[in-house]
Amino acid sequence: MSKERVYIGTIRVERATNEWQREYALPVGFKERYTEEEQKALREICDLSDQECEEMRKVYKTFPQKLTLCDSTSSQGDCLILGWPEEADAQAYAAFWLLEQMGGDYMGDREGFDEAWEKGEYDPGGPMLISKDLIEIEGEKQEKHD
Repeated sequence: MSKERVYIGTIRVERATNEWQREYALPVGFKERYTEEEQKALREICDLSDQECEEMRKVYKTFPQKLTLCDSTSSQGDCLILGWPEEADAQAYAAFWLLEQMGGDYMGDREGFDEAWEKGEYDPGGPMLISKDLIEIEGEKQEKHD
């Protein structure tokens, strides 16, 4: 059996400044892996508008407090959202709905989203990752996994 770091944390919305979001949108190792010309092109491709940054802050603000998280093994600097308190399910629902409206599979399909959520079949289409920079860790526990 291996041990994995599992902790409780809350998203600190105020840390998601426009500047931080624009930098975070760039690929990992951006400055080390790309020439200056490539960096300029990537900055243009990955540039987020102020409105897009504000929309993401709305999503971050909507997520419940006391998320259960673990360190991501696939994306350094991120953590994987494992869950949230049962009583905060409505907040999680609202947050994922907002995320879907930013280009997800359920964009504009509230009925389909509601149905999938109610059946416990909602799939965000990938891991639910969030930057550790935005998380305030409030507690930690060790859980054993096979």
